Amino acid sequence: MKSLIPILILTTAAAAAAVAAVGSQPNWAVYSHGLDLIMLSRRVQWPLIAVAVMASALVAALVAAGRWRVYWLIGLTPVVALFAHRFTGGPARSMCVDANASFLSPDQTDVAGDEYIVGLIADGQSYAYPYRYLFHSPVVVQAMPQRRVVLIWSADANRAVATTADWSLSPRDLEIVSTPADSLLLYNNEIGQFIVGVTGLTPSGARPSGFDQMIPTVKTTWKNWLTAHPRTLVLHPLQGCTTGPTSPIVPRFALPRSIAAASVQQVALIQSPHPAFIADGDVTAAPLNLMVGVDPMLIFRDNGGTVRAFMRVANGDLTPRFIPVSTPRNTRVIFTEHDSNSQWTDDGRAIAGQLKGEKLQPFDVDDGVYLSVLRYWYPQIQSIVPTPADVGVSDAAIVAGKKSAARHRRHSHHHASLFTAAS
Repeated sequence: MKSLIPILILTTAAAAAAVAAVGSQPNWAVYSHGLDLIMLSRRVQWPLIAVAVMASALVAALVAAGRWRVYWLIGLTPVVALFAHRFTGGPARSMCVDANASFLSPDQTDVAGDEYIVGLIADGQSYAYPYRYLFHSPVVVQAMPQRRVVLIWSADANRAVATTADWSLSPRDLEIVSTPADSLLLYNNEIGQFIVGVTGLTPSGARPSGFDQMIPTVKTTWKNWLTAHPRTLVLHPLQGCTTGPTSPIVPRFALPRSIAAASVQQVALIQSPHPAFIADGDVTAAPLNLMVGVDPMLIFRDNGGTVRAFMRVANGDLTPRFIPVSTPRNTRVIFTEHDSNSQWTDDGRAIAGQLKGEKLQPFDVDDGVYLSVLRYWYPQIQSIVPTPADVGVSDAAIVAGKKSAARHRRHSHHHASLFTAAS
């Protein structure tokens, strides 16, 4: 009977240490309540650690007092090993929050031209965040004159989320907990709130405390970004955080079987009121005139390779069908439409024609995101599958197509006549 007491105490210590050590492992996300387990283990980690420490101290004290034999100390080995794993192991332990980011001018950085960066523009200033820096410090908080900007990078999803934040958000209270389903999972220690990196929202879909407006981000090479924004500033890396992948990596963590098959398919996430995605290969320079649910939408890829999406509504009630401009009068013009014959630029503005001055409502688009991650974090996300009828074709192309078809018919008729004569 006496031997059951140390066994019970050691079991309690090991169980508490085990939940604290492995409860936040990302692979729990494959199970239906795995995310709940990860979040619960973080909420109660310090009480669990306290229980494990007190139980271990009690065993050590009773052995030292001669009440128990010394071999009972062997039972503390699993507890020590679990604590070591908790504070040194796991992917989240190698990441940190850059709570007070600083920046360099382009001539002060060693970023190569073919390296990928996350770019954004805030208060008229452009910023570049190299992938290899973000791999180690995926949460970057920078102070602005009136607010803060927070960038959250989920490398395994190839997804960047940026938002403005007010001064109530304390960057030093943000903690990286885990990477379930290839998304960063943050915890605000001050208020006990979780933040999902892929969505920029809480797990329930609410806006996190202190977060304000989302900022569009771009993922491109440093060369392309610098060409477009020569006065950009570049993130100054934290000490020891200068090496890492310089281009997108594939998802590394376990996913539910129902969505794992899409793990390496990259899509463009369109952040409309009802989030949707479209396969990267389905978007070209040709305008796609789509209906996504009840929303008319225009999607295309601009000259820089960026996917753009707009609400296809102009002048209050017009839903124009856009076509490429064959011979634009202005180099900025890429589309027109038959409703008004207006001239439209790639930022959704009409600069000539009856609708001059109109601007289409833009949607934020994040290109190159892995579909499996979106399926997990956006369970109601819509899939956009364009058809040939959705592609806007220029009048010149239509005329050329009709001429080609007519030539084909005459050619076929000529061959048919020759065959009849020969018979």
